[in-house]
Amino acid sequence: MACTLLVAQSRNKTSKVKFPLIPVAADSVTIEDFFWYGQLQEAQKVCPQLKANPWNVDHRKHLHALSADWQEKVNHLDLTGRVKTETQKDELHSAVDIVKQSAYLALATGQSKYADIMETSLYNGVCGWQNSDNPDNVHLASQTLADMSGYAFATSKEHLFVNLYITSEMHVKNKQLDVKMMTTTSTPWYYQMMFQFLFPRGKEEHMVLHLRMPNWLSNNILPNFKYNHYQLKYSLLLNGIALKPEMKDGYIVLDRVWCDSDILQLLLPTPIRRVTLANNYNEVALQKGPLLYSFISIPENTFIKAIDPIHSDFDKHRHTNTLSGKCYDDSMHVAGSFRAEPYLFNRKNKEARIFIPFKP
Repeated sequence: MACTLLVAQSRNKTSKVKFPLIPVAADSVTIEDFFWYGQLQEAQKVCPQLKANPWNVDHRKHLHALSADWQEKVNHLDLTGRVKTETQKDELHSAVDIVKQSAYLALATGQSKYADIMETSLYNGVCGWQNSDNPDNVHLASQTLADMSGYAFATSKEHLFVNLYITSEMHVKNKQLDVKMMTTTSTPWYYQMMFQFLFPRGKEEHMVLHLRMPNWLSNNILPNFKYNHYQLKYSLLLNGIALKPEMKDGYIVLDRVWCDSDILQLLLPTPIRRVTLANNYNEVALQKGPLLYSFISIPENTFIKAIDPIHSDFDKHRHTNTLSGKCYDDSMHVAGSFRAEPYLFNRKNKEARIFIPFKP
């Protein structure tokens, strides 16, 4: 069959996306991702009776008002996923609320900006809370993580939306589409995704695949923060052939006839972003991919330079990524080095810092 070797041909007749999108049920998704499996295992240990809650999106709700409320919250969102103006809520409850509101709006509208906030708040605001000393917070975080598979994939007729990149096996079956999709990746450390497909109704099928282009690759991520400039570069290959796809609402859109043997590869860089407050360039935080990092080791009375390289290494023993670089004293001499790890692993570390002194 030609499409096993060549890029499959697109069909002319494609139905419009119908909103709200239908989330793929949790029992149709098998999570095999090392990071997320570990998070879910921790959740199951403390709450062994956990089951994913089904999603119900009522498209009749006043989306304009809900979206305006969401934007107001995002205008006050900090790097840890908490809405700073919600002083009556603790960090976790604020993050869970913005995750759920973002997921709802992503399903209701099909716009990636909502899934972007859902992702970063899920990683930085919810993950890791299973080890809290507060039983209520443990259960809330664990339940939110159990519901995670309902955030990842959604459908409308022959359209399949991918909102979270996780190693998984997923099955969608409706009147227009019957597909099993296997995703292999090493997120959140590296975003090198491979997608493989099986079509139980035959060897090929028409499908419109929507792959989210994360906003952490842009230069305007959160309104209150300034990010060092990054020129977006990514690679998309189908059966080894480079594609230049259509982009719509923040998604790569691939409308074509797919075959069982098709292999799709999406390679996204995970640059280390230097983040400053929009009105204060004297302190900096670090973000790599969707993950916020906290400084766990840094000499006193030192700063880092904007022009210096930051090194990224994966610690195989602890299964986490670390960042490191030089620190300087007031005389501009090298005074040691810093070490940073993902914030979600260091919530209880009172000595960990998100921002440190910085000189452009």
